[in-house]
Amino acid sequence: IASLPYVCRSDNAGTVEIIAVKKKLAVASIPAAAIHKHIRKLGSVFPCQMIAYQDVLSLGMNITSGMTHPAITLLNAGRIGKGKEVFYFYKDGITPEIASVIERLDAERLRIGQRLGLEMYEYLDLMAEYYGTRYESVYQFFRESPAHNALPLCPSSLQERYITQDVAGLMVPWYGLGKLVHSESFVMGNLINIASLLNNTNYLRTGLNLARLNLHDKTIEEIMQY
Repeated sequence: IASLPYVCRSDNAGTVEIIAVKKKLAVASIPAAAIHKHIRKLGSVFPCQMIAYQDVLSLGMNITSGMTHPAITLLNAGRIGKGKEVFYFYKDGITPEIASVIERLDAERLRIGQRLGLEMYEYLDLMAEYYGTRYESVYQFFRESPAHNALPLCPSSLQERYITQDVAGLMVPWYGLGKLVHSESFVMGNLINIASLLNNTNYLRTGLNLARLNLHDKTIEEIMQY
């Protein structure tokens, strides 16, 4: 599953505030041919339409949180983790320059997936499918998206999932696959390195690298079959 069906937060035990419900949600399975059976089962539980992807690698390369969270968090690092001080993470945390970094990151991700022959979609197209809204640029999306600006949604530290999950679990395998297909990933690599420096953790070593995925000794053809 590419994401939660809900945009939500739980600030107190036993209560959840649901800000929005996604219109559609991408799913995939192992084996790939079983996906429609799983969609039928999930359909009675999930409140949104589910879209079948061709395989789990395509799904993993299209998970939007890897493009949404790390760049904004790292490039606002000086504002994060100061006690009760919070800001509206998306509309206040975005600038045209940070939006440009995300757009370049998206281009790197797309190039890696395309060289692997995966099912790939641009970031703004994915977000339009999830939320039923259409924006002309990444900057406009973050400034105006109702779902993303109803609450501050600001992480309390650099140790939260915006880095520990989305860098370690998404950007690290993307970067590893990029090296495998000889695709330059300058922005991706620098964001991983900045996160590693700020959190004193080598995410390329401790994150979900190709060795931990059991893909380090496989060719591209073997990876796709696997």
